[in-house]
Order: sequence, then structure tokens, then C-alpha cells
Amino acid sequence: MEAKFETLETKIEALSAKMSSLENDLNTKISSLNNDLNGKINSSSNDLNAKISSSSNDLNAKINLLEMKLESHFKTTKILAFVIIALMFILQPSIFELIKNILSLK
Repeated sequence: MEAKFETLETKIEALSAKMSSLENDLNTKISSLNNDLNGKINSSSNDLNAKISSSSNDLNAKINLLEMKLESHFKTTKILAFVIIALMFILQPSIFELIKNILSLK
């Protein structure tokens, strides 16, 4: 009977050793997969950050271009407004006569 217990104990120890070995192998594989996934996630994150940065730079350039165009149109409009005001001041008597002539025709 004692021999049976000894063989049973030997088998349990062998099984325990195999389980430990299997656990170590699984932990190694899980760690490797985890490292691979972290590398891929970091790579994807870096790619996305680069694309976002590039898009942001493109948008900033376009916004700056639009601001310059708007400023140019504003200056042109301002100059035209001053020219119209100056012409109205210079031609004021003629405009009143024109309006009188138009009103008297009716």
C-alpha cells in the first residue's frame, strides 16, 4: 500500500511540475502578446498623432491664407468707401442738381 502512495505522490509531483511548466509557458506567451499589442498600439498612436499634426498644420495654413485674403478685401473695401465719400463731397452740388432735374421731370 505504501508503494502505491509513493507512486501516487510521484505522479502528483510530476503533474505539479508539468502544471508549473505550462503556467510558465502561458505567462511567457501572454507577456509576449501583451508586448506585441502594446507595440502596435503605440505605433498606431504615433501614426494618428502624426496625421493629426499634419492636418492641423494644413488647416492653420489655410486659415492664415483666408485671413490674409480677408484683410486684403477689407483694405480694398475701406479704400473704395473713402473714394466714394470723397466723390460725394466733391460732387455734392452736381448731385443735388441732378436730383432736382429728375424730380422736376415728373
